[in-house]
Amino acid sequence: MQGTSNEVILEDGALKRYVDFDITAINNDEDEENNVNTSLYVGLDVALNAPNDFNLGGTVNDYKDAISALNENIYLGSASNPHTSYLSDMYAENYHPLVKAVLMSAAETQFILAEASTSGWISGDAFGFYKNGIEISLNQYDIADGDSSAVYNIENNTLVPFNQDVYIANVTQLYKESSNKLAVIMDQKWITNWMTSESWFDWRRTGFPALNNYIISGTNGQNTPQRFWYDDPYNEEHMLEAVKGLQPSTNDQWSKMWLLR
Repeated sequence: MQGTSNEVILEDGALKRYVDFDITAINNDEDEENNVNTSLYVGLDVALNAPNDFNLGGTVNDYKDAISALNENIYLGSASNPHTSYLSDMYAENYHPLVKAVLMSAAETQFILAEASTSGWISGDAFGFYKNGIEISLNQYDIADGDSSAVYNIENNTLVPFNQDVYIANVTQLYKESSNKLAVIMDQKWITNWMTSESWFDWRRTGFPALNNYIISGTNGQNTPQRFWYDDPYNEEHMLEAVKGLQPSTNDQWSKMWLLR
């Protein structure tokens, strides 16, 4: 909301954020990327500040407890907000049906076949494998046609029913119009392999999805770790010799072994 200073305060039983810049002027200038959407929920910091926060502990619960103490009627649940994760609750549970140890799924197999066909290693319809992988993946994660809360509508900040025909039409168009079929296939395979290590190995092998383009304030710029580093010099002589074979010859997670060069 428009104000004279930047602050978040409790007012009339609700948390409100005030800003000292001209919202109307910003939303009416030529730069659409800097627009301010005042209908979105504003609360906790954009980034979690401590490792324990990811398990709903520490700072996050401290904030919630403090807010509830001020007014127990303040809503602290999920909101229709693209900047708020709906996944964190399951990581704090001992068990969740969507967080399982998966060695290889049927959907992943289809994407492997799609890549192999695209690369000329096997015969077969690459698009057919790609489409099969997406449909099997939707079923794997219990995303059913008509699901009322599966899609976020960025235009009006609401959750809308999932339309599988529309989704398949969109991913079909992406595939047909792309000059790099492998990139499109690997994007969908990465989504399918959520919560598995294979997605990292695939990214490291192919460079897709282009995750590095979206890293902000990374430890090593826009670079993603390439390997597990040697942390225990049990046999220091051989460990140092192995490090010489890396590029660059530095024992960190960004140096590449021969397989990646």
